[in-house]
Amino acid sequence: MRVSANGNTIYGVYLPSGTKSTNGSSSSCTSYCGYHSSFTYNNQTILYAVLPYLNCSGCSLAGKTVLDMETIVSSHEIRE
Repeated sequence: MRVSANGNTIYGVYLPSGTKSTNGSSSSCTSYCGYHSSFTYNNQTILYAVLPYLNCSGCSLAGKTVLDMETIVSSHEIRE
């Protein structure tokens, strides 16, 4: 499926379990639980958020499931 670039959309990139993401020298589950950024494509600013699968101790809260954590971090990154 092809998605057209849209400067009014925030693209969420959800990673599967077992996948580690890096942002510079930082990595998921140790330095961050998700991050957002942007880039320019065809003169449009494209917004995106990278959301690792949060089944790690660095991104957990007592009593919260992985789905709870994904929801909390997703809403945080999209809101910023």
